[in-house]
Amino acid sequence: MNVNPAFLQKGHRVLEYEIVDQLGQGGQGVVYRVRRAGVDYALKIPLYKIGELPEEEQKAVERADREVATLKSVRHPNILRVVSYEWWPDPQKGWPIIVTEFVEGLPLRKWLESHPSLRSIVDVFARLADALHEMHRLEIFHRDLKAENVIVRPNGEPVILDFGVAKPKSAYTQTKIDTFVGTYEQLSPEFARWYLSGAFERGEWFVYRAPSDMHALGYVLYQALTGRRPFRATSSHLMALLMEIQDVVPTAPSVVNPQVPAPLGELVMRLLDK
Repeated sequence: MNVNPAFLQKGHRVLEYEIVDQLGQGGQGVVYRVRRAGVDYALKIPLYKIGELPEEEQKAVERADREVATLKSVRHPNILRVVSYEWWPDPQKGWPIIVTEFVEGLPLRKWLESHPSLRSIVDVFARLADALHEMHRLEIFHRDLKAENVIVRPNGEPVILDFGVAKPKSAYTQTKIDTFVGTYEQLSPEFARWYLSGAFERGEWFVYRAPSDMHALGYVLYQALTGRRPFRATSSHLMALLMEIQDVVPTAPSVVNPQVPAPLGELVMRLLDK
Protein backbone atom coordinates (compact mmCIF):
# COMPACT_ATOMS: atom_id res chain seq x y z
CA MET A 1 0.00 0.00 0.00
CA ASN A 2 1.82 3.13 -1.25
CA VAL A 3 0.48 5.99 0.88
CA ASN A 4 2.10 8.78 2.86
CA PRO A 5 0.51 9.08 6.34
CA ALA A 6 1.46 12.76 6.51
CA PHE A 7 -0.86 13.68 3.63
CA LEU A 8 -4.07 11.71 4.03
CA GLN A 9 -7.04 13.41 2.40
CA LYS A 10 -10.57 13.92 3.66
CA GLY A 11 -12.59 10.75 3.16
CA HIS A 12 -9.56 8.43 3.23
CA ARG A 13 -10.09 5.44 5.53
CA VAL A 14 -7.63 4.24 8.13
CA LEU A 15 -9.00 0.91 9.30
CA GLU A 16 -12.57 1.76 10.41
CA TYR A 17 -11.89 5.48 10.75
CA GLU A 18 -12.64 8.09 8.07
CA ILE A 19 -10.37 11.13 7.81
CA VAL A 20 -12.22 14.40 8.48
CA ASP A 21 -9.24 16.81 8.55
CA GLN A 22 -5.68 17.17 9.80
CA LEU A 23 -5.33 18.61 13.31
CA GLY A 24 -1.58 19.06 13.34
CA GLN A 25 1.85 17.70 12.46
CA GLY A 26 5.09 17.74 14.41
CA GLY A 27 8.31 15.89 15.06
CA GLN A 28 6.53 12.93 16.68
CA GLY A 29 3.90 12.37 13.99
CA VAL A 30 0.70 13.63 12.39
CA VAL A 31 -2.72 13.88 14.06
CA TYR A 32 -6.05 13.67 12.23
CA ARG A 33 -9.63 14.19 13.22
CA VAL A 34 -11.42 11.00 12.20
CA ARG A 35 -14.96 9.67 12.41
CA ARG A 36 -16.34 6.22 13.13
CA ALA A 37 -20.04 5.41 13.47
CA GLY A 38 -20.85 9.12 13.73
CA VAL A 39 -18.39 9.74 16.58
CA ASP A 40 -15.26 11.91 16.19
CA TYR A 41 -11.85 10.78 17.46
CA ALA A 42 -8.23 11.93 17.14
CA LEU A 43 -5.86 9.56 15.32
CA LYS A 44 -2.08 9.90 15.62
CA ILE A 45 0.39 8.26 13.22
CA PRO A 46 4.20 8.33 13.64
CA LEU A 47 5.89 9.52 10.45
CA TYR A 48 8.20 6.51 10.01
CA LYS A 49 6.93 3.42 8.24
CA ILE A 50 7.75 0.01 9.67
CA GLY A 51 10.46 -1.69 7.62
CA GLU A 52 11.75 1.48 5.90
CA LEU A 53 14.21 2.94 8.44
CA PRO A 54 15.02 0.36 11.14
CA GLU A 55 16.41 2.88 13.64
CA GLU A 56 13.57 5.35 13.22
CA GLU A 57 11.09 2.48 13.09
CA GLN A 58 12.23 1.30 16.50
CA LYS A 59 12.08 4.81 17.96
CA ALA A 60 8.59 5.39 16.55
CA VAL A 61 7.30 2.11 17.92
CA GLU A 62 8.89 2.71 21.32
CA ARG A 63 7.38 6.21 21.50
CA ALA A 64 3.94 4.92 20.53
CA ASP A 65 4.15 2.04 23.02
CA ARG A 66 5.24 4.42 25.77
CA GLU A 67 2.54 6.98 24.98
CA VAL A 68 -0.20 4.34 25.08
CA ALA A 69 1.20 2.81 28.27
CA THR A 70 1.21 6.25 29.86
CA LEU A 71 -2.33 7.17 28.84
CA LYS A 72 -3.71 3.79 29.85
CA SER A 73 -2.09 3.92 33.28
CA VAL A 74 -3.77 7.16 34.38
CA ARG A 75 -7.47 8.04 34.48
CA HIS A 76 -8.33 11.69 35.02
CA PRO A 77 -10.96 14.01 33.48
CA ASN A 78 -8.25 16.52 32.51
CA ILE A 79 -5.96 14.00 30.78
CA LEU A 80 -6.52 12.75 27.24
CA ARG A 81 -8.29 9.37 27.09
CA VAL A 82 -6.89 6.69 24.76
CA VAL A 83 -9.40 4.59 22.79
CA SER A 84 -7.26 2.06 20.92
CA TYR A 85 -3.79 1.21 19.68
CA GLU A 86 -3.56 -0.63 16.36
CA TRP A 87 -1.42 -1.11 13.25
CA TRP A 88 -2.23 0.15 9.76
CA PRO A 89 -2.62 -1.13 7.12
CA ASP A 90 -1.71 -4.45 8.81
CA PRO A 91 0.31 -5.69 11.84
CA GLN A 92 3.26 -6.90 9.74
CA LYS A 93 3.83 -3.88 7.51
CA GLY A 94 2.61 -0.40 8.36
CA TRP A 95 2.44 2.22 11.05
CA PRO A 96 1.38 2.10 14.71
CA ILE A 97 -1.70 4.31 15.18
CA ILE A 98 -3.05 5.73 18.42
CA VAL A 99 -6.75 6.62 18.59
CA THR A 100 -7.87 8.93 21.40
CA GLU A 101 -10.95 10.92 22.27
CA PHE A 102 -11.44 14.05 20.19
CA VAL A 103 -11.35 17.11 22.45
CA GLU A 104 -13.60 19.92 21.26
CA GLY A 105 -12.39 23.31 22.41
CA LEU A 106 -9.70 25.98 22.06
CA PRO A 107 -5.93 25.65 22.50
CA LEU A 108 -4.99 27.31 25.79
CA ARG A 109 -3.31 30.27 24.10
CA LYS A 110 -6.37 30.95 21.92
CA TRP A 111 -8.64 30.55 24.95
CA LEU A 112 -6.60 33.17 26.81
CA GLU A 113 -7.06 35.55 23.87
CA SER A 114 -10.82 35.46 24.57
CA HIS A 115 -10.05 37.36 27.81
CA PRO A 116 -11.41 34.93 30.40
CA SER A 117 -11.81 36.15 33.97
CA LEU A 118 -9.00 35.72 36.48
CA ARG A 119 -11.18 33.21 38.33
CA SER A 120 -11.60 31.16 35.14
CA ILE A 121 -7.84 31.16 34.54
CA VAL A 122 -7.19 30.03 38.11
CA ASP A 123 -9.84 27.28 37.78
CA VAL A 124 -8.19 25.96 34.60
CA PHE A 125 -4.73 25.87 36.18
CA ALA A 126 -6.06 24.31 39.39
CA ARG A 127 -7.41 21.45 37.27
CA LEU A 128 -4.13 21.14 35.39
CA ALA A 129 -2.28 21.00 38.71
CA ASP A 130 -4.65 18.29 39.92
CA ALA A 131 -4.03 16.27 36.75
CA LEU A 132 -0.26 16.60 37.22
CA HIS A 133 -0.63 15.57 40.85
CA GLU A 134 -2.36 12.35 39.77
CA MET A 135 0.32 11.68 37.15
CA HIS A 136 3.12 12.26 39.63
CA ARG A 137 1.41 10.07 42.21
CA LEU A 138 1.77 7.28 39.63
CA GLU A 139 5.35 8.36 38.85
CA ILE A 140 4.42 9.58 35.37
CA PHE A 141 6.11 12.71 34.02
CA HIS A 142 4.77 14.62 31.01
CA ARG A 143 8.11 16.31 30.17
CA ASP A 144 6.62 18.73 27.60
CA LEU A 145 3.80 20.59 29.31
CA LYS A 146 3.15 23.83 27.39
CA ALA A 147 0.25 25.97 26.21
CA GLU A 148 0.14 24.14 22.86
CA ASN A 149 -0.48 20.85 24.67
CA VAL A 150 -3.58 22.02 26.53
CA ILE A 151 -7.11 22.32 25.10
CA VAL A 152 -9.86 24.11 27.04
CA ARG A 153 -13.33 22.67 26.44
CA PRO A 154 -16.35 24.99 26.03
CA ASN A 155 -17.33 24.18 29.65
CA GLY A 156 -13.96 25.47 30.89
CA GLU A 157 -12.40 22.04 31.54
CA PRO A 158 -8.79 21.79 30.34
CA VAL A 159 -7.35 18.60 28.85
CA ILE A 160 -3.63 17.80 28.69
CA LEU A 161 -2.61 16.39 25.29
CA ASP A 162 0.46 14.94 23.58
CA PHE A 163 2.15 12.38 25.79
CA GLY A 164 4.65 11.50 23.04
CA VAL A 165 7.68 12.15 25.26
CA ALA A 166 6.04 11.30 28.60
CA LYS A 167 7.54 8.57 30.75
CA PRO A 168 5.54 6.08 32.85
CA LYS A 169 7.14 4.48 35.89
CA SER A 170 7.56 1.24 33.93
CA ALA A 171 9.96 2.97 31.51
CA TYR A 172 13.41 4.45 32.05
CA THR A 173 13.07 7.96 33.47
CA GLN A 174 16.57 8.97 32.47
CA THR A 175 17.33 11.08 29.42
CA LYS A 176 20.02 9.99 26.98
CA ILE A 177 23.06 12.20 27.07
CA ASP A 178 22.58 13.41 23.48
CA THR A 179 18.91 14.26 23.83
CA PHE A 180 16.98 17.38 24.82
CA VAL A 181 13.41 16.44 25.69
CA GLY A 182 10.66 19.03 25.75
CA THR A 183 10.57 22.70 24.78
CA TYR A 184 13.85 24.59 25.29
CA GLU A 185 12.29 27.77 26.75
CA GLN A 186 10.52 25.70 29.40
CA LEU A 187 13.43 23.55 30.55
CA SER A 188 13.71 23.45 34.32
CA PRO A 189 16.48 24.91 36.52
CA GLU A 190 17.42 21.32 37.44
CA PHE A 191 18.00 20.52 33.77
CA ALA A 192 19.92 23.77 33.19
CA ARG A 193 22.22 23.05 36.16
CA TRP A 194 22.81 19.49 34.95
CA TYR A 195 23.74 20.66 31.45
CA LEU A 196 25.82 23.68 32.44
CA SER A 197 27.75 21.76 35.12
CA GLY A 198 29.38 19.62 32.45
CA ALA A 199 27.39 16.51 33.39
CA PHE A 200 26.04 16.44 29.84
CA GLU A 201 29.55 16.29 28.35
CA ARG A 202 30.69 13.70 30.91
CA GLY A 203 27.90 11.39 29.77
CA GLU A 204 25.98 11.52 33.04
CA TRP A 205 22.23 11.02 32.99
CA PHE A 206 19.49 13.51 33.79
CA VAL A 207 16.54 12.06 35.69
CA TYR A 208 13.20 13.80 35.21
CA ARG A 209 11.18 14.31 38.37
CA ALA A 210 7.96 16.09 39.30
CA PRO A 211 9.63 19.52 39.84
CA SER A 212 10.42 19.77 36.11
CA ASP A 213 6.72 19.40 35.24
CA MET A 214 5.77 21.85 37.99
CA HIS A 215 8.26 24.40 36.66
CA ALA A 216 6.65 24.05 33.22
CA LEU A 217 3.22 24.62 34.79
CA GLY A 218 4.54 27.78 36.46
CA TYR A 219 6.00 28.96 33.15
CA VAL A 220 2.65 28.60 31.37
CA LEU A 221 0.75 30.22 34.26
CA TYR A 222 3.22 33.14 34.26
CA GLN A 223 2.49 33.68 30.56
CA ALA A 224 -1.26 33.43 31.15
CA LEU A 225 -1.17 36.10 33.86
CA THR A 226 1.34 38.53 32.36
CA GLY A 227 1.17 38.01 28.60
CA ARG A 228 4.92 37.47 28.37
CA ARG A 229 7.56 34.81 28.99
CA PRO A 230 9.35 34.77 32.37
CA PHE A 231 12.78 34.64 30.66
CA ARG A 232 14.09 36.94 27.91
CA ALA A 233 16.54 34.60 26.15
CA THR A 234 15.21 32.21 23.50
CA SER A 235 16.22 28.84 22.07
CA SER A 236 18.20 30.61 19.32
CA HIS A 237 20.74 31.42 22.08
CA LEU A 238 20.57 28.17 24.01
CA MET A 239 23.47 28.70 26.42
CA ALA A 240 22.20 32.17 27.39
CA LEU A 241 18.72 30.72 27.88
CA LEU A 242 20.00 27.90 30.12
CA MET A 243 22.06 30.35 32.19
CA GLU A 244 19.02 32.60 32.63
CA ILE A 245 16.82 29.66 33.66
CA GLN A 246 19.50 28.59 36.15
CA ASP A 247 20.25 31.99 37.67
CA VAL A 248 17.75 34.75 36.88
CA VAL A 249 14.66 35.27 39.03
CA PRO A 250 11.80 36.53 36.78
CA THR A 251 9.99 39.77 37.56
CA ALA A 252 7.06 38.92 39.83
CA PRO A 253 3.74 38.55 37.96
CA SER A 254 2.11 41.09 40.27
CA VAL A 255 4.72 43.67 39.21
CA VAL A 256 4.23 42.99 35.49
CA ASN A 257 0.44 42.95 35.86
CA PRO A 258 -0.94 44.74 38.96
CA GLN A 259 -4.26 42.94 38.44
CA VAL A 260 -2.62 39.68 39.61
CA PRO A 261 -3.25 39.21 43.36
CA ALA A 262 -0.01 39.02 45.34
CA PRO A 263 -0.67 35.49 46.75
CA LEU A 264 -1.25 34.16 43.21
CA GLY A 265 1.94 35.82 42.01
CA GLU A 266 3.81 34.27 44.93
CA LEU A 267 2.50 30.84 43.96
CA VAL A 268 3.81 31.30 40.42
CA MET A 269 7.21 32.32 41.77
CA ARG A 270 7.29 29.20 43.92
CA LEU A 271 6.65 27.08 40.84
CA LEU A 272 9.52 28.87 39.05
CA ASP A 273 11.82 28.66 42.07
CA LYS A 274 15.44 27.66 41.40
